[in-house]
Formats: sequence, structure tokens, C-alpha cells
Amino acid sequence: MRKVDTKLPKPDYSGIDDKYKPLLDSYYIWKLLKENKLEAWPSQEYFKKYYPSYIIKSTLAEPLEYEGITFIGRFEEWFSAKKLSIDAKTEMPEILQTLSSINSSVVVKSLSLLDKADYKPAAAAITKGKRKGFANLKEIVELARKMDEKTRPFILHEALSQVTMLPYVDAGTFNKVFPEFKIRKPKGRKRKG
Repeated sequence: MRKVDTKLPKPDYSGIDDKYKPLLDSYYIWKLLKENKLEAWPSQEYFKKYYPSYIIKSTLAEPLEYEGITFIGRFEEWFSAKKLSIDAKTEMPEILQTLSSINSSVVVKSLSLLDKADYKPAAAAITKGKRKGFANLKEIVELARKMDEKTRPFILHEALSQVTMLPYVDAGTFNKVFPEFKIRKPKGRKRKG
């Protein structure tokens, strides 16, 4: 079994405003998992391997005629729609906010479809007595590597959530880093009254 590659340099935050550190932490965690060929969320390759009958289909027949982000998700009673047109006035935090909001919506809905009870005890065993810290991250990753490949992404995601070390920027992290950021109102019809 391959050991965790810790050759990645520890994050150096010198000269960086403290408010941006949670974003850099997420990037570092993602990079560490990628270097170790681990996922904290199932990828398309995961689904091809374990659920080949579920083929991801795109309903987009033609390329979009504008630059932007469009997400629409609907399943039973759940509905989520996010749209952002990107132009010269669009700020990078606005793009990050839209993507993190989409990610948060998808993760929350996906986890509600799973029987999380199966993953919580395994994740709790990995994180028992651990707090947020890069030294603990190495141990969590080493323990995750020993798990069953099929359940590993879900257990690893839950374990990283329990010690607040997610490998992506979620909506909560975004709001902590950019509390002053106001989302532009979308163009179009305004409500009367």
C-alpha cells in the first residue's frame, strides 16, 4: 500500500491576508488528495467503475451563446437554479460564489440521497480525538487509503467535514471570507409591488 505523499510543501501564508487562508487551505487539501489519487467526492470515473448503467447525459444541444455559468437541478421536490452571466464587470468573487453555491447545493442533495448513517460511524472512527490541522490531515488520508474503494469517497468526505477541512470552497467558507460581497441582482423582470 502506497504511503501518503507528504512531499507537497506545507502552506506558506506569509504575506497573505488572513481572511484568504480558508480558501488556500481548501486548495491545499484538494491538491494533497489529488497527489495521492484520493477523492473526497465521487468523480465521473467512480460512477463509470461502480455504476456503469448510470450514464451522465447532457441536455445541452448547442453551445451557449454567452459566457457564463448556468446550473439547473431538479429531482422530486428538490429544485436548484443558479445563473451568472460573465462580462467585464464580473468580479472573481462573484464567480467563486456561484460555483461554491452550486457545489453546496449538489453536495447537500447528494448526501440526502445516500444512507449517511453508514458513513458517519466510519468517519467518526477516523476523526476520533482529532481537530483541524495538517498533521491530522496526513493521518486521516492514511486511514482513508485502507478503506474499501467504493465507500472511501463518502467516508473521506464525511471525515474531512467533521474536522472542517474540505477540499473545496463551500458557500459557508465563501461567506466567511467575503462577508462584504453583495451579489448583483440578475437583469430582467422585476417584481411589482
